[in-house]
Amino acid sequence: MLRALTVCAAVTVPLIAHADPPQLRDCAGAADRQWCQEAHAMVRKYGPKPTDYVGMRNIAYCQWTGCGGGFVVDRAGSCALRRQIMVKFAGRTDGSDDMHFANCVKAGH
Repeated sequence: MLRALTVCAAVTVPLIAHADPPQLRDCAGAADRQWCQEAHAMVRKYGPKPTDYVGMRNIAYCQWTGCGGGFVVDRAGSCALRRQIMVKFAGRTDGSDDMHFANCVKAGH
């Protein structure tokens, strides 16, 4: 019974929202210049392509954490990507996806 209520409650929340492209920062003043440069390279390689599970996860993570100063922290944008990930890749997600999505819910995104 509780599971059914949880599913019904989740349906009322918009699952797909617009995810803005990630905003990058200049690595010259980054706290971790190497990590910043690697994060930039990841965005150039993967971008948030709607068919790329790993790329979307990585972008969402960097939007949440800043990835060593390489990204402007955008938690709302990160959570929009997380919602897309949870819907599009429902059969592939793992516990880390659940944890990150729970962080979004806790933060009100």
